[in-house]
Amino acid sequence: MYLRKGGNIIFLLLFVYLLGCALWDWSRRRIPNWWTVLWWMVLGVCCVWKGDISLPAAIFTYLTSAILPAVIFFPLYMARMTGAGDIKMLSVITGAAGIWEGFHIIFFGLTAAAVWSFIYMVRRHILLKRIYYFLSYIKSLRGAEEIPPYCGRGESDREIQICLAPFIFAGYLLRYAVGGVL
Repeated sequence: MYLRKGGNIIFLLLFVYLLGCALWDWSRRRIPNWWTVLWWMVLGVCCVWKGDISLPAAIFTYLTSAILPAVIFFPLYMARMTGAGDIKMLSVITGAAGIWEGFHIIFFGLTAAAVWSFIYMVRRHILLKRIYYFLSYIKSLRGAEEIPPYCGRGESDREIQICLAPFIFAGYLLRYAVGGVL
C-alpha cells in the first residue's frame, strides 16, 4: 500500500533499516531497541505524510499494520523460538510496506531462512534429530500450563539459533528482485 504511493523514499528507508538490522543481528545477535524505535517513527511519519487518506485514517492504518505481526508471532516469542527484536523488526516492515507487501517480504525472508536451515541441518547431519526434538516439544505442550522455552538440550545457542534479520533483509531484496519496486 505505502510502497505504491511515493514508495521510492519508503523503499530506500526500509532498505537502510533492514540492512542495519541485518548487520546488528549478525554481529551482536540482537537488534537494539533504539534502532527499531527510531525507524518505526521515521517510517511512520513518512507513511502518514505520503498517504492519500485523512491523517487519523493514515495513523490508524499504519498502527494496525505494524501491530499485526506482533499479534501473529507473539506465540513464537513466548516459546523462545524467536526474539523480541525480530518481531519488532517485522512490525516496522508491515507498518511501512503495508500488510500485504509486508507479509510478502516476511514470506520471502522466512523462506530463505527455512532453506538455509534445512541445508545447514542436512550438512551437519542433525535434521532427523531436530525433527524429533520439535515433535517432542509439541508433545510436551499438551497439558502444559505454561509454554516451556524451545531450546535444545546440550546444544550451544549458535548451533540451534539463526540470526533472522539477515534473512528478512534477503527476503526484502528477493521480493523486489522478483516483483520490482511498486
